[in-house]
Amino acid sequence: MTGGRKPLEADLIVGANIRKLRGKHGLTLLDLASQLGMNH
Repeated sequence: MTGGRKPLEADLIVGANIRKLRGKHGLTLLDLASQLGMNH
């Protein structure tokens, strides 16, 4: 993790929801990022 802070409860919930969404739709992080218009 970057930023030097501990994850908040909201961070953990969002992370769990993203993992659930990815699993349900068979998406990699790259697939999800691409669909959201994000790139590195």
